[in-house]
Amino acid sequence: MRIKKFVVLSLSLCLAIFNSNFSHANDPDFTITVPSMKYLMVFHGCSAQCENPKNHKVFLAQSNDGSSFSMVPGWKPYPGSVPTVFRRGNAIYIYNAWTNLRKIDTTSGVVHDVGKSSLNIPIVGAEQGGFVDPSIAQLEDGRFVLFYLPGQASGDPAGCGTQSTCIREIKYAEEVLGSAGKTFSPTGTAISMNLTSPHTFSDPDIFYNGTKWVLLVSEGPSVEAFLSETLVGCIVTGK
Repeated sequence: MRIKKFVVLSLSLCLAIFNSNFSHANDPDFTITVPSMKYLMVFHGCSAQCENPKNHKVFLAQSNDGSSFSMVPGWKPYPGSVPTVFRRGNAIYIYNAWTNLRKIDTTSGVVHDVGKSSLNIPIVGAEQGGFVDPSIAQLEDGRFVLFYLPGQASGDPAGCGTQSTCIREIKYAEEVLGSAGKTFSPTGTAISMNLTSPHTFSDPDIFYNGTKWVLLVSEGPSVEAFLSETLVGCIVTGK
């Protein structure tokens, strides 16, 4: 694992999103002032009817101390919910479910709407509902690993819906070589949880603490931390 001086954070303001029906049309490119501070945070916000993900928009902020953040100059919020951000080389990648991948050129400040297939940032062979709640980490060979909650065509993917009990899983997928962050192939299941309604299991966030990989998952009002010696493979060694 390579520790980067440039740290990125993601903030999720809801447990899961569903039936979003976001527009898939590509947005025009725009230019921002290239982020120069140590920390980046991507988050979604809304001005009205926030319970509806269609009203959420994605924002980008930066900070030198990880505590006090300011908006990145020139940023134009776009429709999206539960985003995650990662910097690799001369690009910053912003992923969120159902809407297009945005890529920021850190030399010019251009924010480019990369587009998507019918499965968003297409996960080869993924569940019909695609994915929600993405979180990105990086393999030693430079490729991304995407941790996600499998989506559902209808209903809240974090809970059991009309069932009294169910199993919810956090899965991961590896970036297809040469796809520039746009295509992932499912690799395995990180965590499987037996739920009893109305409990939920969602919002994975993966990071390296210097010795082990830590996967945070929201379980209703609580947050569980799962540990692993490796990024892919058998994730859970304790919590």
